[in-house]
Amino acid sequence: MRQPVNDARWSFDARRAACLIAAVGLAWLPSCSSRTKGDPGQEPDEAKTSGAEAPHEPEVVLDWIRNLDDCTLGHRGTLLDLGDATMRSRYGDRLGPADVVPFERDGSTWVHLKTRQVGLSFVTTEPITGEAGLTIAARARGGTAKSLSVSLDGKPVGHLALTHLEAKVSEVKSAVPLEAGAHRIDVRFVGGAKSTPDALGEIDWIRIGPSDGDAPYAAPTRRDALVSTAVGGKSQRAISLRGNAFARCTGYVPSDAVFKADLAVTGGGDAEIEVRVLRDRKEPAVVAHLTVGGTDATTWRPFSVPLGDLDAPAAVELSVTRAQKGTRVLFGEARVTRAKAPAPKTPRPPARGVVLVVLGTSAPKTLTAFGGARRTPELAKLIERGFVFERNRAVSTLTNATVASMFSGVGPREHGVVDVDARLAKSPTIVSEALRDAGITTAFFTANPTTSEIYGFERGWETFRAHGPTEDTPATAVFDDAIRFVEQHKADRFFVAIHARGGHPPWDASADQMKDLPPKDYTGGLDPKHAGELLAKARRIPPVIRYTDGDKERAAALHTLAVEAHDAALGRLLSALRLAGRDEDTVVIVTGDVTPDETAHVPFAETDAIDEPALATLLVVRPHKGVTGQPGTIASPTENMHIASTILDAFALASPAAFRATSLFTLAETKDKLEGRPRVALAAGKFSARFGDLVLSGTGDRETKLCDLALEPACQTDVRATHPLATETLHRRLFDTTNAPQKTIPPREDARLDPPAAAALKAWGR
Repeated sequence: MRQPVNDARWSFDARRAACLIAAVGLAWLPSCSSRTKGDPGQEPDEAKTSGAEAPHEPEVVLDWIRNLDDCTLGHRGTLLDLGDATMRSRYGDRLGPADVVPFERDGSTWVHLKTRQVGLSFVTTEPITGEAGLTIAARARGGTAKSLSVSLDGKPVGHLALTHLEAKVSEVKSAVPLEAGAHRIDVRFVGGAKSTPDALGEIDWIRIGPSDGDAPYAAPTRRDALVSTAVGGKSQRAISLRGNAFARCTGYVPSDAVFKADLAVTGGGDAEIEVRVLRDRKEPAVVAHLTVGGTDATTWRPFSVPLGDLDAPAAVELSVTRAQKGTRVLFGEARVTRAKAPAPKTPRPPARGVVLVVLGTSAPKTLTAFGGARRTPELAKLIERGFVFERNRAVSTLTNATVASMFSGVGPREHGVVDVDARLAKSPTIVSEALRDAGITTAFFTANPTTSEIYGFERGWETFRAHGPTEDTPATAVFDDAIRFVEQHKADRFFVAIHARGGHPPWDASADQMKDLPPKDYTGGLDPKHAGELLAKARRIPPVIRYTDGDKERAAALHTLAVEAHDAALGRLLSALRLAGRDEDTVVIVTGDVTPDETAHVPFAETDAIDEPALATLLVVRPHKGVTGQPGTIASPTENMHIASTILDAFALASPAAFRATSLFTLAETKDKLEGRPRVALAAGKFSARFGDLVLSGTGDRETKLCDLALEPACQTDVRATHPLATETLHRRLFDTTNAPQKTIPPREDARLDPPAAAALKAWGR
């Protein structure tokens, strides 16, 4: 028999929660024996040590208070509050902005429609059924239109009557139950003048739920749900839910996640609540079910429950399954945190030098350092002393966009390199500027024309030099520049960056090397110096030149020659650090810009396609002396932005507030696999967001597609229908990235092309 909260005998405590989780198959626990009862969430006595240092705050995974815009509220079914921020990404399956104009009237959020029809996507985590069927209700204010026609998942349901200039609730019923999963509702104004869609009418909210007779329905507004309330003399921010209401937040939930809140009840009655864990293609798991309230519920009561060994994308839903009339349950400071607080940051001496090498167009899996066939012994030696981040993902398939993120710590939308003709914006702070202000000598040497001065990459460097593909210099000249820089500044603190051509054409090959390259007796026209331009012509639709199997074999051989030459150049640079006495106090980072698709008909050519093989790039960090953590493979998901934070962290400098990612040193120390936020890649109107093994991609205003890499690495099958929660989460993340507020987006600038620059890009294959 459940006991109410008010007599201090809760129906649930953390130990019993763990047993319940085991019972539903979410975790294995060795014992569920009884113990002395206390308040749920109470820390064990052994954790209370006298004079101990104040513990670090645990990492917050989900937060209903601070991140309510990313959560979903419902009452007696699904509620779509059209003008609210939680609805921003639910206007259809596309990533463009909604054709609505939100506004506020009498404390409620409303919308005008820019067109006659609007489609809304939503997710139900359990079937919506009822003895009297399904109800679709809307609060709307009529204009010139006479009614709203309603379709659910493409099937007409009926019409909602409108009254001119009067706000009222109308409803239609359906005998067909709504299954759990992703759905779409379309509403269309019927009647009225065709030329003034904004005058047809206004919509406040739409509810899809079980038909419950004539019971009045008052949609909970944001003001109702997010409150600051004093209970027992203590005020807290809380989620306030009435009976048959829920608040659901979605994210990557680690295996040590714990839901925590302070519970209170207002209205004088009691209620039953549940905390549920929801995952796609799995049954909902109730991890807590308890009765709260009573006439003397006058204080906040701490409550916590572990969520189980998940380590996966999941939703956590707070639900009030029953409440007496007028009773509301308050979830004060509701959040999901990690059970273990982060360890204190390990002190480490600052580096005196950082070298960043970006190898162009090199696939990690083809290198001997990663088990491939192309010989890279120098990279392998570096790996023996460093950390390999095996889940590194580029932010774009545009090489200059990836390097811009390495320097700026932000994504393409914020640094402006969003298409092939865009220039690095002036607004984001880049590492060259931050280090210059700290008195550190900087240099950047590039062999890629898209990271030259014509694209804005010369900014902030004390030494800058770009070698174009039309120059009569070897592709590895940038390493020789860096070696001279190290020799000249061996007594200084320095940062030197190299954007090497790597495996990208045009290629270097001597006459003797060409004699031994496969295929034997090759008679095709693919020569090394013009390979970039020729491959670009072969890629065009229709192709300008014919590309044969012999050409493909010769291109692969030239690519191999280039990659191996760059590895040898890396070895010369590392030797120069040792000879300068700077080996032990210098961090070396080796990464890639993009990865070529060698299975493509025309490989190694420039492409803006967004796919996982092209985004999976190498990342190796060899730390300086004094950094803790054993060399080896790190499973933490990483992006280009991590490099900017790592460079500053190496010099013991704080990162600007705009930098999004943490230092790679921190990830190497903790070896944490937590996904955190979905990783987004953008290029030329194409979008992709990855969350674990799930990838949501789209182009322009077309419908998105979700694939599961664990089931299908080729990423061809759309699994949105079976993964509604993941689709909703990733769609929202992509929407927020592609529709960021204008104040955060710098004005787009065109690359400053002149005849020499145009010639360099032509030779490059643009």
